[in-house]
Parts: sequence; structure tokens; C-alpha cells
Amino acid sequence: MKRTLLIGLLCLGGLLAAERVQAQVADIYLKSKKGLPEKNVKIMSESIKGILAVGKAEPYAPEDIDDVDYTASIPATELNSRKAYFGAVDEEKAAAKAGGADRVDRLSKAVLKYEEAAKVLPKEMLYTRQQAEYKVGYLNAQLSFLGKQVYRSEAIKHLTEFKTKHPDTWQYTPAQLLLIKLHAEEKNFDQVRAVVKELADRPEVAPKTKGEARMLMVRLIMEAGDTLLEKKSVAEGKKKYAEAQKELEGVLADLPKDAPGRLHAVLYLAQCKAVIGDAKQKQEALADLTKLLGETTEKDLKAAVYNELGELHLKDGRLQDARWQFLWVDVVYNQDKEQHARALYWLWKIFNQLNEPERGQDFFEALTSGTRFGGTYYQEKALKESKEG
Repeated sequence: MKRTLLIGLLCLGGLLAAERVQAQVADIYLKSKKGLPEKNVKIMSESIKGILAVGKAEPYAPEDIDDVDYTASIPATELNSRKAYFGAVDEEKAAAKAGGADRVDRLSKAVLKYEEAAKVLPKEMLYTRQQAEYKVGYLNAQLSFLGKQVYRSEAIKHLTEFKTKHPDTWQYTPAQLLLIKLHAEEKNFDQVRAVVKELADRPEVAPKTKGEARMLMVRLIMEAGDTLLEKKSVAEGKKKYAEAQKELEGVLADLPKDAPGRLHAVLYLAQCKAVIGDAKQKQEALADLTKLLGETTEKDLKAAVYNELGELHLKDGRLQDARWQFLWVDVVYNQDKEQHARALYWLWKIFNQLNEPERGQDFFEALTSGTRFGGTYYQEKALKESKEG
């Protein structure tokens, strides 16, 4: 009798604990909603597949989630938890509106408060504690991306610990995608490949995310190649592009013909051919890009293709042909600020070479004035070059 009663009490205790976990409430920010949260979502469960809410047949997928705010889950009686977690969320929100040193300071404070929250949150508040742990790694990564390299090793450490400790959370795939970028910053492409393989080996991870990871790896390898080429390390730069080309050929072999990411892979492959190839491969790249223009209606992709065509013509000394490609981006396909900045930079250079400095200056001012292109690679490049004369 006593044994039966004890078992019953243990089961009841387990159910009550589970109910406390399942009763957690959160505001879920989706990438598609542009900062407008779905408020007070009652969470049934969380896993690598996402967040399953009461009344929902399918979970909110990790690749669709921008952020989750769990402040509504912490009752008023949990004074220490509320102080730490609420403070961390407030600092992070303030950092998003700040700039320069103030942003770095606020992000650093948010990290400390999330660390404290992870320690004091009750074990039953599993999802909130996991979010606090994830945020420590996430915000260290953001500090690293702001150029504060001292935070990179901390970000790698915390995110690696997080995905190892919590392999069945919605934050698992975002953590892995951040690790890909951080390892690439360290120029550790063996680790990048290891993370991509780890994602590929998890059947629960969406194919879209696996493809995104592979494409992210390719872009990072190409960026490393660009850096080497800018430093006049031509052989090493081309070697990186050859690496990227090999990866892309594998991606294209695996992707169905109607896969959403296929056309982007075709663009990157054409870029690789243009950089490392002989005259024949450069002609192939030109043909691939021209064909791609007719295959896509995506404005951002069209902008990237026109810019790539412009650079190809420019390398061959065809300034007039190059000019028209970049003008398409400036006038029509200007929705993506990075691609628009890229077009303005080359228009500035081209019109100077065409002995039309006044028009060149117009493009330079469009690129460097105001806030539209603040922080873009090509704005910083133009400002640096103009100072150097």
C-alpha cells in the first residue's frame, strides 16, 4: 500500500513538473513578421524541430524563428530570476537601438545578466533556462561580428557547450549556423565542415537548413578567397575558390532542379569559374549568368547576377558593357543594400575611368552620404580608397 502510494505521488510530482514546463508562455518573433511578435504563445513542447504551441498542428520551425522572449514565463514570485532575465532582455533590446561603444557595452552587460539568469532560473523552467544559456553564446557571437575578436573564443566555447548539452532544442540549428561563421572567422574550415556534416547527419534538421549550412560554408570559403586575392595572394585565393567550386558541384548534384537554393548555387559556381578559370571557363561563366537572368524573378538574385556580369565585363576592359550592368542594379534592382552599394562603387570607378568625374562623384556621394549604406563593405571600401587618393 505504502509502495503504491509512493509511486502515485512520484508520478503526480512528475506530471506537475511537466505541466510547469509545458505551461511556459512566450512571445515568438518570426522572421516573416519583421519585429511584430506572436504574443503569449502557450508552449506545449520544444525540440530540434521547433516550438509546438497549444492549438498548433505543426511547430514553429527553427529556420522561421528570429527570437523568443520568455519573460512572460517567469512568475512574480521568482524575484531573482525576473531581475536577471528581464534585465538581460532589456539590455539586449537597448543594444539593438544603440551604436558604437554603447552597443558593445550593452551587449556585454546583457551577456552577464543572461549568465546570471541561467544560474538562478528554476530547473522546471527548462525552456527559459535553455534560452538564457543560448543567449550567452549568441551575444558573444554578435560581439565577435562587431569586430571584437576577444569574444570569438567565448562564443565558440558557449555555443559548442550548448549544442552538446541541448541537442534537442529549437536553438540547436541556429547555434550550429553561428558556429559555422565563427569557425570561418578563425579560418578553421575543417571545423566548418565538421559542423555542416553534423547538421547533415541529423535527420530531424530540415533539408532547407542543411542546404543553407552548405551554402553558407561556400560563401565563407569564397570570402576567404576574396581576402587573399585583395592581398595579392593570387595562388592561395584561387585555391580557396577551387575549394568552393568543388563544394558547389556537390551541392548542385544533390539539389532537385526546382529547389529554391539552386539558382544561388549556379550564381556562385559562375563566380568561381570567373575567378579560377581560363578564357573558356570565363565564357561559360558569362553564359551561365546570362541564362540565370532569364530563369529568376527574384530581384535580389537579379541584382547579384547583374553585378557579377558587370565585374566580368570590367575585368575584360569593356567599360561600357560593365556600366550598363551596374546601372540596372542602381535604377531597377536596388532592393538589397549590399548589392546596391556594390553597383554604386563600380559606377563611381567606371565613370572616373570614362573621364566623367562629375558623374562619378554623384555615385560616390550616393554611396557614402546618409545612412542607407552605412556599414556595407563597398561603402567602407570607397571611403578608404578616397582617403588614400
